[in-house]
Amino acid sequence: MARSKFLKQREVCEWFLLPPGEFVIIPSTYDPNQKGSFILRVLSEIEAHTGSG
Repeated sequence: MARSKFLKQREVCEWFLLPPGEFVIIPSTYDPNQKGSFILRVLSEIEAHTGSG
């Protein structure tokens, strides 16, 4: 599992070296109980399959 620091910023970029497998990315706001819109961009150096749902 990869973890990152929780930052109060509009945009956050992180790089991770992950083993093959399935992962869940959970976007959230810095402050609790706040609604927000999110854009998630996932880049990979090898073929990767994504989905939502």
